[in-house]
Amino acid sequence: VPAKVKQDARRNLGVLLVDWKVGSQPGVYFDEGSGLLKEYVRQGGVIDESLRATWEKIEERDLKSKEER
Repeated sequence: VPAKVKQDARRNLGVLLVDWKVGSQPGVYFDEGSGLLKEYVRQGGVIDESLRATWEKIEERDLKSKEER
């Protein structure tokens, strides 16, 4: 599979998992999705405007996690 296709799949699956809703629950698979998106960025992916809201959720949760420690 070409690297670009893997990157696109990683991004799309990450967004899906972060934003997935079950009832009124926040993203049930948030950790898996945020990990995929972080890997997407490490591999050279760009967080553009279409991903900004999802990325901000990840950053917010990471910040809260750091504050709790």
